[in-house]
Amino acid sequence: MASSSVRQRFYAVARGRTIGVFHDWETCTLSIQNYPKAVFKSFQNYNEAVQYLRQHNVHQDTDLMVRDIERTQQQGQPHGAKRAAEEAKSYPGPTSKRQHQHHEPSPGEITVYTDGSCLGNGRNHDSVVAGAGVWFGRDDPRNVSCVVPGKQTNNRAEIYAVFKALEQCAAQSRVAVLIDSRTAMQGIAKPPSKRKTNQDLLKLVDQMAAKMAAVRYVKVKAHSGIEGNEMADQLAKRACYRALEMANRITGETELKKNHQGTVNHGGNISDV
Repeated sequence: MASSSVRQRFYAVARGRTIGVFHDWETCTLSIQNYPKAVFKSFQNYNEAVQYLRQHNVHQDTDLMVRDIERTQQQGQPHGAKRAAEEAKSYPGPTSKRQHQHHEPSPGEITVYTDGSCLGNGRNHDSVVAGAGVWFGRDDPRNVSCVVPGKQTNNRAEIYAVFKALEQCAAQSRVAVLIDSRTAMQGIAKPPSKRKTNQDLLKLVDQMAAKMAAVRYVKVKAHSGIEGNEMADQLAKRACYRALEMANRITGETELKKNHQGTVNHGGNISDV
């Protein structure tokens, strides 16, 4: 009697919204559907799928995501396509504590830290300003400190920093973006049709990522002494302070001009105030 069981297949995604090995096609499509130049392949053996990722310079840290999903299923929680899809969204990059603290780049991979800052975040007034920081290394000319366009929020600053980081990398580079915002990572990992906010900046990230050979997003712990994260944070804050200083200067000059004009009499002479 023939077995009615369906042979398990494993889907390796080397280039997509989420990189890793998926255990069902429905979940895999969340990562590759409408993603420019997605790279993926199905296998009957898990080890072969992992080897395929390594051939594309995707290494052990990506496997952590899959093992975390498997462990959750073994503990008796819901699994299958729906559960895996939720896990895939929750793990857009490596999640172990060790990986948070010690990033090990793959051969030939560019490592860059990004961060966003927003002074007055959540307030509805003109003094709110958001800045993006990008840090490749000490005295690296690719480091960026800039103000975020459009609406000024912290989430937009985090996403814009990722865009600026990728913008600094040459086409076809392999890039690991180390970021401390899980919200921003989840936004980047979502398919365009599922995004509710910041679509303009997320589209820029997608377009820039499509020019790269591979992009990984690695979650790091904020304000924990990691040099790259701390330096990116400083660059983001510096952009905010510069913008506020410029705004205050312009406001002061405008007020000075108004006051000066108000003291001129009809004869054209400046009167005493």
